Amino acid sequence: MRMLLTPYVQQDLGIVILKPGSELLPNFRRTQRILICNEPEYLQQVNSGPLPDIVQNLAFNHALTPFLINSDVILAAGGKSQLINAISGRKCCQVSDEDCHHQLTTLNYGNSAIRLCWHHDNKMREWSTPVLDELARRNIIEWVLERISSDLRIPEDHQLSIHEVCWWSVLKSVSDRLPEDIARQVLNLPKNSLPGGEMKEADITPFDDRAVPVIEEMAVMAREGWEQLDKPVIKLVGDAEPPQSYMLKPKLIRWECEQYTRWVKTQPCCGCGATADDPHHVIGHGLGGMGTKVHDLFVLPLCRRCHGEIHADTKAWEERHDNQLTLLFRFLNRALGIGALRK
Repeated sequence: MRMLLTPYVQQDLGIVILKPGSELLPNFRRTQRILICNEPEYLQQVNSGPLPDIVQNLAFNHALTPFLINSDVILAAGGKSQLINAISGRKCCQVSDEDCHHQLTTLNYGNSAIRLCWHHDNKMREWSTPVLDELARRNIIEWVLERISSDLRIPEDHQLSIHEVCWWSVLKSVSDRLPEDIARQVLNLPKNSLPGGEMKEADITPFDDRAVPVIEEMAVMAREGWEQLDKPVIKLVGDAEPPQSYMLKPKLIRWECEQYTRWVKTQPCCGCGATADDPHHVIGHGLGGMGTKVHDLFVLPLCRRCHGEIHADTKAWEERHDNQLTLLFRFLNRALGIGALRK
């Protein structure tokens, strides 16, 4: 378990006493080793106490915070509904004290959410305090960084870099939301300091030398290149006069395309937003039949957990995420929009 402790040092005797507090003291009673090391620079502004097992350094980069909590960035990461789903998976109240109740709920808080027990939810539901503001902000930051790692297929123990976040912002078309200082860091430009007092005529820049427009221009050029080089996953060919259309009761032929379903598996899960494992064929809604699957065109990318849940209780899964047909229309619209399907 990673933690920040407050040390008491007596230099004369060479004694170092750690004060873990009642919250962390049980960790010293277990038969496990505990690593104690110098505090890294990115944790200097963090309060003492337990830390998550995986801490992204960028979560404490204040220059990046405006980007991570931006509404457009949240939408690009999956939207508030997926953010709430992720926070709802937490197993403990985020305002933990001796009054906590064992039942948990999720408090919708601005453009974020906070995981609370019933006691603190009833107590704080109508509140707006700096403590709750910070919890909600931290939840957004942690979730967006998790989504960036997932979208880029980065291992969980990897520390994200500014350049990786920038690359993700280009892929998601939100690079224009990057703070100027972050953009300059990505382009290896000197920090832009605002001049004070009188300016010399030689210091006046006759053109826009901001870094954000440069990255956006590079992103536009990259997208144009992708559009020229991109090949569709499949091409849909129409037939104006299919032979079966002249039959009174034609035998329907199931449309299959392994190439398309293989591509679907590479897309984010339509339920939780994680990396998909399976192409889920829509069930119910009058599609398919006894012992048969629907056409391979009517598939959604789902992770293994969501795929199991939707087959176990379709109605409950749709209530949590959305109607399958609505998700299918959105996914097909995206597949057509990015060129995975072309005529």
